Amino acid sequence: MDQTGSNVYKGLVGLYPIYDPKDYSASGGPQGMLDGGDERQGLRLPGVRTDNSDGSFDVEYDVPLAFSDFRFDDGVTTHKDIHDTEGEFPDANNPKAHPEWWGKTFYKHFPNHGFVGDVMTVNGTAFPVMEVKRRKYRFRFLDASIARIYDFKLMSSTQGPKTAISLGYSGDELQGQYRIPDGQQCMKFTQIASDGGLLPFAVERDNFELWPAKRREMIIDFTRYQDGSPTKKGDVIYLTNTMKMPDGRMWAASNRFSPDAKYKVPIIKFVIGDDAPDNSVMPTPDKKLRDIPPLPSNWKTMLDNRLVFEVQRGNTIGETEWLINGKPFDPSKPATSMKNPLGKTLPATQKLGSFNIWEIKNGGGGWVHPFHLHMEEHRTVMRNGRDVTARGADKGRPEDYSREDLVALDPSESVMIYRGFRDFTGPYVGHCHNLAHEDHAMMFGWEITP
Repeated sequence: MDQTGSNVYKGLVGLYPIYDPKDYSASGGPQGMLDGGDERQGLRLPGVRTDNSDGSFDVEYDVPLAFSDFRFDDGVTTHKDIHDTEGEFPDANNPKAHPEWWGKTFYKHFPNHGFVGDVMTVNGTAFPVMEVKRRKYRFRFLDASIARIYDFKLMSSTQGPKTAISLGYSGDELQGQYRIPDGQQCMKFTQIASDGGLLPFAVERDNFELWPAKRREMIIDFTRYQDGSPTKKGDVIYLTNTMKMPDGRMWAASNRFSPDAKYKVPIIKFVIGDDAPDNSVMPTPDKKLRDIPPLPSNWKTMLDNRLVFEVQRGNTIGETEWLINGKPFDPSKPATSMKNPLGKTLPATQKLGSFNIWEIKNGGGGWVHPFHLHMEEHRTVMRNGRDVTARGADKGRPEDYSREDLVALDPSESVMIYRGFRDFTGPYVGHCHNLAHEDHAMMFGWEITP
């Protein structure tokens, strides 16, 4: 893994823009980049910028991390895929084993569950090791997996990683390939940003979930442990996944629901190196990073006339296995809301300059859905019928008090969001970011009109 992440950063910044163009400071740099990535100015978050002669730039100590999981063909597993029954890949002659594919990545394609791999990678590298200086770093986390949700902790270990097979695991329990049986939390994260950029205030966290397409930004201070003792050169800290997810349906164990104390999969091995200058300043909980977009004082009066979209499993198979409001994706027109409390079934059409409340409901069945809404970010206002507009209202999801563009739906959960439609007209979509669900019709169209 590139220690600074500079090469990867150039590729990611265009794919997942984190900052609103309006958030530029008086000096011309985006607030999130600290007046151009200089930790001696602005909010003084970690980052040391170097401009290159070709017009590009690198920012040391500001590292993007894209997480994705894969399976590698063992040459003996029989390949089965619903598309094979439709004759789309006759040369594969499936179902059959493919010794010639040994060592190549493949997707064990199930339209219902999605896909989870048994090897987890960071920026395309499996089992990465990163040497870090004894100072603070800013990490930009992105879940680029098809269906897997991660739950990260920072852990130390005396014995180090053990292979899962040597510990007696088999089958899906081998996912991740390694465990750290004696792993103990040793550091905390300081969260400073979510999907929509900087949080209003930093949040100290023991762990955090990362759902497909979600972005989270964390500061990690590698100079000391959470008990206050200093780190020293050669110390090892593991970024550890504690979310047990045997398939793409939902977790089998997580920190919020029935944690499995034995499921500790090391993802990145951080090795402490030399001291380095550090002009960054850790934001305190009362230090405002940015203003959160305000809600109108009468926003609750908008609830009864909200647009309602329910994501659910259909009773068919194949290309239309997933539905929204009981219908598969129709690219020719905007969807229609389910009946709201006023008895209206409204079209998913919004006037330019308007604001509205949408409800995204998980239709149940024991599935999770990371639901992504294009074009506009939102504020979460209600979760399962409870007002979450106040700072810290939901301890498990502190990002509710921020701007986001993806709704993380637990099984049977309902989330209401406040959205504005301010800048552009045209057609857009909303879809599940479990990509197998999206590809099998869990998408709806909506539009902004003049």
